[in-house]
Amino acid sequence: MQVFLPAEQIAKRNYPKGRTKTERSGRAETKTEVVQLGKVLIKRVMSEETQIADRVEELLIKPFAGIGLELLDVEYRYEGRWVLRLTIDKEQGINLDDCGEASSLAARILDVEDPVPNEFALEVSSPGVFRPLRVEKHYRQSIGKIARLKLTAEALPENKEGIVRGTIVKAENETVTLDVDGQTVELALIDVASARLDPEL
Repeated sequence: MQVFLPAEQIAKRNYPKGRTKTERSGRAETKTEVVQLGKVLIKRVMSEETQIADRVEELLIKPFAGIGLELLDVEYRYEGRWVLRLTIDKEQGINLDDCGEASSLAARILDVEDPVPNEFALEVSSPGVFRPLRVEKHYRQSIGKIARLKLTAEALPENKEGIVRGTIVKAENETVTLDVDGQTVELALIDVASARLDPEL
C-alpha cells in the first residue's frame, strides 16, 4: 500500500560540508568517503540524494519509534518528479492508518526542519515480502531471513547466473554472510548488483 502526500515548495538551503570530499557535477552533488572493507580501503561515493535521504532518516527515526513504527528505509530520487519514499514496519504489520499517521508526522517534521531542497511527493509504504536489500542496514534488519542476491560479473565468475540464495547470518563491515545449504558464504556488498528477500511461500 502507498499513501501519496504532495508537499509544498521547499526553499533551497546551504548545508554545511563535512570532512569528506564534496564535488558537484550537473544537478547532483556527490560526497566521497573512505570505508574499511576487511583489510582494504575503498571509496564510496554518496550522491546528494543519498545524503538527503540519510538526513531525513535521522530526523524521522525516533519520532516514528514514538508512535510504534520502525523506519526501515528512506529513498530520495528523481522519477520524472522528486519522490521521497519511506518504508515502515511494525510487528503486527502495516495498515492504511499506519501509513497515514506516518505521512502526517513526517510532513510536520519535514516542514519545520526543511532538509529537502526540491518540491517532492511523499510516499509511505510497507516493505512487502520481497523487500529489496540495498544497504548494510537492510541486511542487519533481515538476519535469519532468506535472501536472493544477484552478483556482479566480477564477483563470482564460476557461477554463470551470478545468483546466491541463502539465509542471512550477519552483516558488518560492508559484507554480508549467508548460510547457503549449510555452507557459510561471505560476500562484499560492493559485489552485489541487487538483492531482495526471497521467502518460501
